[in-house]
Amino acid sequence: MAGVSLFDAMGEDAAPSEPRRMSLVRLSALIAQAAGQLGRVAVEGEVHRPQTGRTGRQWFTLRDRASQISVSVSSGRRSRCRVVAGERVCVTGRLEWVNDWGQLQLAAEEVLPVGEGAIAAMIADARRRLQAEGLLTRPRRPIPLLPVRIGVVCGHEAAVRADIESVVAARFPGYPMAFLETTVSGPAAADRIVAGKGKNVVVFDMKTAQPDDDTLAAVLLGPSGNLKAPTLRLGRTLLIGFSEPAYRHVFGK
Repeated sequence: MAGVSLFDAMGEDAAPSEPRRMSLVRLSALIAQAAGQLGRVAVEGEVHRPQTGRTGRQWFTLRDRASQISVSVSSGRRSRCRVVAGERVCVTGRLEWVNDWGQLQLAAEEVLPVGEGAIAAMIADARRRLQAEGLLTRPRRPIPLLPVRIGVVCGHEAAVRADIESVVAARFPGYPMAFLETTVSGPAAADRIVAGKGKNVVVFDMKTAQPDDDTLAAVLLGPSGNLKAPTLRLGRTLLIGFSEPAYRHVFGK
């Protein structure tokens, strides 16, 4: 069976009515292979019955007058996918076969509205979210010509520290510097997680009040699905993302 495609023609010696015998596992693998060979596609249709799972993944049915297909949106792709019931959209993604369900679905990379009115609504929604987080009304402070101190966060015994010290000594002799040696780690190893969310600081006590996965993912993960950068481990505290209020909370300055 090696090298056989799902749509290979039968051999010349085989009778036209003779079925090809194979296991269910083999059949599923061939369907997945055939779906993957189609590559990236862009399909237009209407969003029907959108749902969101515990982990942040979304599902909906993309349909038109004659056909429909299930669409899956991972939590890491949510920021690039506008899913509104009844809206006409263009879904860009790849077909994939889900063995557990025995179903072919479209794994979305991007879901964009079709039509000027829908695009204007998407922009308005984005502005409302930014406004609610205080990002559009935040006062802007003048940028100083030079910082009061050069701060460097690096690993323990990192060679980059000596490189930075030599460059600063050559260009700005005597300039104040502060080094913080730390390690980058996952949240499972930390007793406390501190993250900035807009103007607020979110603190999780992982020993006494550990949050559920959805709550933790909403605070820790960026649009790409990875931990927000920078991620620093300071002793038993994990500091997620760049946020002045969160930094003041941890460093007390």
